[in-house]
Amino acid sequence: DEYREDETLIEFVLLPGGTFDMGSPGTEPNRNITEGPVHAVTLDPFLMSKAEVTQAQYFDVTGLTPSSFSSDAQNPVERVSFVNLNSAGGFLQKTGLELPTEAQWEYAARGGTSTAFSFGDDCNVLSCTCATVDDFLWWCGNSGTTTHPVMGKPANDFGLFDMHGNVWEWCRDEFGLYTDPVNPGDGERQSSLDPVKRIIRGGSWEDSASICRSAHRNDIDDPALITNSIGFRLAAPAP
Repeated sequence: DEYREDETLIEFVLLPGGTFDMGSPGTEPNRNITEGPVHAVTLDPFLMSKAEVTQAQYFDVTGLTPSSFSSDAQNPVERVSFVNLNSAGGFLQKTGLELPTEAQWEYAARGGTSTAFSFGDDCNVLSCTCATVDDFLWWCGNSGTTTHPVMGKPANDFGLFDMHGNVWEWCRDEFGLYTDPVNPGDGERQSSLDPVKRIIRGGSWEDSASICRSAHRNDIDDPALITNSIGFRLAAPAP
């Protein structure tokens, strides 16, 4: 089922929830040790935005245009930090929406699969050359060193676009050991501006395909980091 949020008109997909295996097996090429151990995670149904938040959507809420790649308002917004999003008067406060947890993000990215990508295992490479993957995501092999309008590549089986590539996406959790489906730290820092490691997922226009795998994790030391390769998408409780 699909829903449109009344205030922002951002489109969401209702994901069914259930139990999935989070993380990558030791046999997956180019995996990082932080992607394990593989463990079962059970999620309730939730809403996930169909696409990364665009520059037009971000402007409509905040009145700001922070992005470097501003040739098309349907490009994903970038140069927004975790601090920006969670600050008083920031996008999340204004809309009442939230970032997905890391477990929600990986469940959504997999789209019911257990392969390196939602479309299979082909092109799990650290180089920028592999024609097969060009059909599925914007990465260093085809991006032309820029972002591209969202929903330009096929959706995964959950109906979600750009879960691999285009821009990295902030998650709600602190970065930590892979032992729990949600890592809120001390229980306070999700809503504060403490300088703790945060998580981004999905890879970007400047990364190799392997970095864009469903299980790949990247930690950010400074939640105030602003870069033209990080954006975000949204989650919300099931209606």
